[in-house]
Amino acid sequence: MKADVDISGFWPQVQVILRAFKKYGLFAADNGSNWYFGGTEGDGWNNSWLSELKTIPAGDFEAVHESGLQIRKNSGKAR
Repeated sequence: MKADVDISGFWPQVQVILRAFKKYGLFAADNGSNWYFGGTEGDGWNNSWLSELKTIPAGDFEAVHESGLQIRKNSGKAR
């Protein structure tokens, strides 16, 4: 997620996720559905937060070539 995206209008719980997106990034996969977010269920999770994540426009993200993180070609290991 681009660092300059304003996340102040999102619920505080969603802002935590968006700050992690900005700091650590995320992996996107084309699995056929629009803005599908995967994860695990937890007692403190509210599914309406997921709906809020789906409102983020694709233009708020930037693609980064991550092959530089690979330790050895075809190893699957990363730094």
